[in-house]
Amino acid sequence: MNYLFTIVAAILIFVSCAHDNKSRESNDTLPKQIELTKSDTSMKRKAVVFKNWLADTLCLIARKDSFVLGADSLMLTVTHFHKVKILHGRIDKNEDASEIVKLLKNCKELQSKPFTLCYLTVFEYTSTPLEGSPYEEYSYPDKITVHCDGDSAISEYGYLRGRLSDKIVKTASGKVIQRIEL
Repeated sequence: MNYLFTIVAAILIFVSCAHDNKSRESNDTLPKQIELTKSDTSMKRKAVVFKNWLADTLCLIARKDSFVLGADSLMLTVTHFHKVKILHGRIDKNEDASEIVKLLKNCKELQSKPFTLCYLTVFEYTSTPLEGSPYEEYSYPDKITVHCDGDSAISEYGYLRGRLSDKIVKTASGKVIQRIEL
């Protein structure tokens, strides 16, 4: 089903790019057209380049990732789920998880016993006004949860501007036990 959605989205973006090119060509033939400034033309050209990149990229997104397209097809958000087992607060291979462990340590929230760290990595791609690349990329962790082995409570952390912003402790059934601003 996700594969079918990817194909449909790629076709819609391709049609949108073709429509943008046709409308630009037909507007050039109008006798009383108001001349666009260079920046407007450049932005439209970059939007078409981004949409072409987007059409090529959609078929490469891993099936386990989820994605959302902006209404104007000028933004792509891809989310990737991670689940990492942490023993003694050390991680060797996963850079994102090691950064989250550092944030937990800075807030004095790092668990001494083994725990499971679950989080999403969100990648946002947008059209860029800069030359040399069809997109700008932003990434950040989201929905960070920590579950200690043998404990029924689950801690959820908010992430804001490079730091953990708050903590919500819940039971396994989802009932909120405690809210803390960090």
